Amino acid sequence: MALDDKTFTRMAAVIVQSARQNCVTPRCINRDFAASLSQKGKSVDVQIAGQVPTRDVTPGPVSPGAPEPAASFVNVPLSFWKEAPFKISDLDLGGLDTPGSYINTQLTEAGRSISNDVDGSVLDLYKKTPFYAGTAGTTPFSTSTVELQTAEGYLIQNLAEPGNRKLILDPFAHVNALGLPGFQNAQAFGSTDVIREGRISRALGYDWAFNQNMKQHTRGVLGGVPLTNGVQPIATTLLATDGWTASIAGILKAGDIIKIAGDSNPYVVTADCTSTAGGDDVG
Repeated sequence: MALDDKTFTRMAAVIVQSARQNCVTPRCINRDFAASLSQKGKSVDVQIAGQVPTRDVTPGPVSPGAPEPAASFVNVPLSFWKEAPFKISDLDLGGLDTPGSYINTQLTEAGRSISNDVDGSVLDLYKKTPFYAGTAGTTPFSTSTVELQTAEGYLIQNLAEPGNRKLILDPFAHVNALGLPGFQNAQAFGSTDVIREGRISRALGYDWAFNQNMKQHTRGVLGGVPLTNGVQPIATTLLATDGWTASIAGILKAGDIIKIAGDSNPYVVTADCTSTAGGDDVG
């Protein structure tokens, strides 16, 4: 069945509207390079500005010149392409202009399915983040906003620019936050959104949102008395360890965070690991 341009545009409008309503996380990330996107299999280089060291000024008639900034690039492959196909008939298309018709609700569901996949792919990036706040297994904001305060400290420590901050909660953390006295006190909070609408829109320097697609991490099996195996090179991304329980699949999972005695920095596991028969861990 061929679709004329007008019908296709009307159908696309329904899907786009659904996507806008359901894509929470993609609206909160940097999309400055979106105009460079082309097709699957291509990639986009996102340039990252390098540090510029200072130096003493020496007056003179000729400029002493300046070094080239040590800029770098992050290559983003366009590898995520999805569709949500379903069959329709000419009779179904007849209801396109009728709110609540089968075709409209089915297009909305298709848009929602694609949105959830896109949303989930962005949320999976938590596995590349070594910093965390709160206690594993405990829903935040049950009594205070201390978890957000801890996260804010990490952002400041890592020189994240202030402003334009987003906070995305799972439904249970969102409900906990709604019950905090500070947010329910309209006079102190400066808004009646919590009492009237059950929403926290802007607070503590963050735009707040909730998302049913938030990920719950499943940690590795762990086991043994792990130690670093020898002196590790500076800036290494492959950590040699031993002392694990032998021959365990999933001894560590991508997204697990480890700490090393004497090193204040946390490190994140980027791939699932299986311990060898000798108790070493391998990616």
